[in-house]
Amino acid sequence: MKNLDLDKIKQESVHTGLLEVIVYLHQSYNKINALMKDEDMNGWSKQLRLLGDMSDTLCDFTTDLSEIIWLLFAAKSDESINKQLKI
Repeated sequence: MKNLDLDKIKQESVHTGLLEVIVYLHQSYNKINALMKDEDMNGWSKQLRLLGDMSDTLCDFTTDLSEIIWLLFAAKSDESINKQLKI
C-alpha cells in the first residue's frame, strides 16, 4: 500500500478563500449577537428585530457555505488522492 502525503492532500483540498469567508461570517454573527445583548439597545425593538433577522441570515449563509466547502473538499481530496495513487 502506497503512503499518502496527508499534508499535501489537505493543502490541495481546502479552499482558503471560502474558509476565510466563513470565519468572517462567524465573527459578524458574534458581533451582532453581542450588540443585541447590549443594554444601550433596550427600547429599540424594531432595530433588535432587524439585528435578529441579520443574525438568522448570517446563519443561513454560513450553512450554505459549509455545504459548498464540504462538496469542494470531497471532490478535491479525491482528486489529490487519485493523483498520488496515479489512478
